[in-house]
Amino acid sequence: MGSVEQHYLMDDDWHTYRLEVEGTTVRLLFDGRTVAAKEDTQFLESGQVRVISIQAPIIIRSFNVVAL
Repeated sequence: MGSVEQHYLMDDDWHTYRLEVEGTTVRLLFDGRTVAAKEDTQFLESGQVRVISIQAPIIIRSFNVVAL
């Protein structure tokens, strides 16, 4: 699977971000659209979750972890 990367403009509206991890495949969805996907074998065991934003400040209204 190749890497997917799309750019989008930030605004003041609420958006839904979803991070899916299935095996070694990691996908980031923004309002239902996949904006990034890659293979990653760095963190294969369960554990803690951390949310960071490098280029834009974000406000998180709710956060859920759900087994797929």
